[in-house]
Amino acid sequence: MMKRWFEIAGGLALAAFCLVFAAPVEGMAFLIPRPPEIRNAAQCFLRPEAEPPGEDTAAFVSRLYRTCLGREADAGGLFFWQARLESGEAAGADVAAGFFLSREYQDMDQEDGQYVDDLYRAVLGREPDRGGKEFWLDCMEAGSSRHLVLSGFTNSQEFRSLCSRYRVDPGSYTSPEIRDQNREVTAFVQRMYRLVLRRDGEAEGLNNWTSFLLEQGGTGSEAAEGFFLSEEFRRRKTDLDDYVELLYRALLGRNSDPEGKRDWIEAVRSGRMTPAELIGSFAGSEEFRRLCQKYGVSAGSRSRSGGDLPNVRIFQPESVPEMRTLVNQLRENKGLPPFASSDQMEALALRRAEEISRNYSHEGHQGGENLAYSSSKSAGAEKIFQGWVNSSEHLENLTAKGYRTMGCAKYVTERGSYWVLVLGN
Repeated sequence: MMKRWFEIAGGLALAAFCLVFAAPVEGMAFLIPRPPEIRNAAQCFLRPEAEPPGEDTAAFVSRLYRTCLGREADAGGLFFWQARLESGEAAGADVAAGFFLSREYQDMDQEDGQYVDDLYRAVLGREPDRGGKEFWLDCMEAGSSRHLVLSGFTNSQEFRSLCSRYRVDPGSYTSPEIRDQNREVTAFVQRMYRLVLRRDGEAEGLNNWTSFLLEQGGTGSEAAEGFFLSEEFRRRKTDLDDYVELLYRALLGRNSDPEGKRDWIEAVRSGRMTPAELIGSFAGSEEFRRLCQKYGVSAGSRSRSGGDLPNVRIFQPESVPEMRTLVNQLRENKGLPPFASSDQMEALALRRAEEISRNYSHEGHQGGENLAYSSSKSAGAEKIFQGWVNSSEHLENLTAKGYRTMGCAKYVTERGSYWVLVLGN
């Protein structure tokens, strides 16, 4: 058997399994089997430019089996990955990605925190630091995928240093998901999912919306309309008060101010605007433009949506604490004990206020009850109270001695306002 030999002084070299007797110049050599006890010394005589031993790539792959999959390498898997590394078919990042994207690792169903820990140990060769771990968890919380995190680890200087120790080309890894192209834009989309639809965005939805904003020229105002006018949002019943509050939080990034919220509600209840048209008004504000700028999203121009939001309940019954105050002041003036407030009676008053908007009568009610209707939507408690005081039948209920609890409510509709005071024991 003959083999290429390495020239050394004296013409004798140790190969992996044989003694090689060679001529003083490069040429052919005859290999003679040598005793096992000197095999381990063979590499000491190799020139520095000789190829690195296979143990380096094998060790690189073996540690991924242990740190990523929590087991020793099987012979077939070790051979497969080692061969790809040594042939140049794969780099270190490719192999690391192969392990973390493997069915075996996916079946482990690691939570995000454990996933990041595994990357620190397998890809960087150390335990996680608190700040770094929190950063990557925040990225995933804001909608980025695990591919982005894997990319961040395998493209790091620490991973390149680790690969250098094993004489492995580090290579690089790029996330295939559009949502990972821009973390801020993805965070903008994720907050829309959470605030408007009350859930985290799924991968397909996050990728579609980020593609719309990053690649298709979409604007923040168009995205806002898309979420609020979606079939998913329309299936959720909501009161106008809650809807306006949601617009403040989702499109302005803050809670409502009382005066501003009251104006928007009045604009809808008066018929000057529809609930859907409020979206364009909020999206056309300077506050929305600044919010979009924070996330690197173009706000776009103000639009008046032609959509409809039948799920938004424009009118709803409301408690009237001012009425309770007026009634108890009257009772105090007449030397009578005050009526106590009661959650049960308040709930009954709210229900009755809506009922009488459809059937204005005392039918079906047990106990004391005062009703009133005004064609004015803005009628106040003082006006309704004076009407009851000026009616002997209604005043009798207000000054009754046989009741101890009270509930008051009004229900404003496009036809006017309906008022109820219920009394009980």
